[in-house]
Amino acid sequence: MNTNFIYTLLMAALLTATHCAKAQKVIFQPSDSVKIEQLLQEGLQQPKGTCLPLFYGRHFLGLPYVAQTLEVNYIENPQEATEQLIINTRELDCTTFVETVCALVRTTRQGKATFTDYCRNIKQMRYQGGKLDGYASRCHYYSTWIDNAEALGIAHELGPDDSPYFTATKNQVINFMTTHPDYYPALRAPKGKQFMPDIRKAEQSITRPQRYIPTSALGKSRTQLSCIHDGDIVALVTDKAGLDVAHLGLAMWGKDGKLHFMHASSLRHKVVEEPLTLQQYQQKQKTQRGIRVIRIL
Repeated sequence: MNTNFIYTLLMAALLTATHCAKAQKVIFQPSDSVKIEQLLQEGLQQPKGTCLPLFYGRHFLGLPYVAQTLEVNYIENPQEATEQLIINTRELDCTTFVETVCALVRTTRQGKATFTDYCRNIKQMRYQGGKLDGYASRCHYYSTWIDNAEALGIAHELGPDDSPYFTATKNQVINFMTTHPDYYPALRAPKGKQFMPDIRKAEQSITRPQRYIPTSALGKSRTQLSCIHDGDIVALVTDKAGLDVAHLGLAMWGKDGKLHFMHASSLRHKVVEEPLTLQQYQQKQKTQRGIRVIRIL
């Protein structure tokens, strides 16, 4: 067996044991840790100027779209499940795809290349204040994720100061989780009610005006929408009652000069470079109204 592979397995086991000692086990398969460390090594060798988000994103093209991979504990063991750090590079939804890429980019920019460093970064992004403290500490809404990332210096959301095309404002009460608890395995579990006060508090903190670029402006040229860079996170704003964002992806300027995006698509059942322009994609979605733009720092 390859010595590097053995080393990776040993480090993975050590990482798991360390987290177990703190009652915060990391759930992953050996292939996940191997893949992450291989990607990080490749990332560190990329020439200056490489768009790291798209570089990493392309390594996941074709992987299957699978929803609720972070809920596996609550689905399999609703009576006793606890929140644990789950790493899954084999199946992705739109949020875990973007989060995985962001953690890889952040780890690379720190000059790191270990699975432990990657897990540390993904935990910072996934949990409020970077602290895993039960189900309610997870950034369930993307607005919470953005607030957390900005507070920790991980990412920055663009706005009217960056472009005149942030002309639309979303004013809506955010309360989808507390009004639809049956959609969430942890909330419909026997102890789900104990999470509701903290979830409601998180909802209240993000119920505020949100500025975004409307769908009608997404057909502008790259020069006009120069504020949007390849690899920026695009959060697709929805007017569905109680929700802030319906979908996520990575901005990608196409050869046609139009704005496209890379995403884990439930419609195409895998991670893809979307052939439709972002404007065309949104025009096909009845509840989507435009995009928020977030840049990894």
